[in-house]
Amino acid sequence: MNLKVKRRISNLLWPLVSVMVLLCLCSTAYASSEKINVNTASVKELDRLPGIGPSKARAIVQHRSENGAFRTVNELRKVHGIGPKILEKIRPYVHVGDGSVERSIPTSRAQNSVNINTGDAIALRQLRGIGKVTSNRIVAYREMHGPFLRIEDLARVKGIGPKTVANFRDQIVLDLDINRANQRDFQTFGFGNARQIAEYRRDRGSFRNPEDLLKVPGADEHFINRVKPLLR
Repeated sequence: MNLKVKRRISNLLWPLVSVMVLLCLCSTAYASSEKINVNTASVKELDRLPGIGPSKARAIVQHRSENGAFRTVNELRKVHGIGPKILEKIRPYVHVGDGSVERSIPTSRAQNSVNINTGDAIALRQLRGIGKVTSNRIVAYREMHGPFLRIEDLARVKGIGPKTVANFRDQIVLDLDINRANQRDFQTFGFGNARQIAEYRRDRGSFRNPEDLLKVPGADEHFINRVKPLLR
């Protein structure tokens, strides 16, 4: 084999070898990196996943903001643009964290509890002794005065006394998980900039603490400081 032929073969092989090395490096990078939590990741982080571009990354975060946390990886199928093939492609690189379990609330209680600061009138009727009229009064009181800071504050609603409150105390939840709440939850809770909060979290990822809410456009510092004990 003369020198000219050897050079020609070498020129043909080098591009192929380079591509193989690049593929190996990419595969190793994905394999060695930590899995991405789709319930906390930002658009930029999700964009790194195979088959997920900026558009699908934004769609994932938008779905999460509007509907709450993904409880299983399979729920990503609900996101527009993500079909079975893409889901299987990203499955090895994603997880949902503790999305399937409510934090700080035992599972048995979470299934029967009612959040009196985000629940609508229909949800509030699940409380023992609360009917249509009283549930509507609770919502009206909340809209006028803001979220209930203590369970005992329910006694200020017409038709509810201390005995009634004691009867359903074990069913009540007051707090708001700022990284799981959707736009409706924030709005019902009393945040005037609920849409901006959902968009901010969508673009930048999870809040580290309640104080991060002050960075969101339209933030009401007085309101945030007032309800801070309820934010987690």
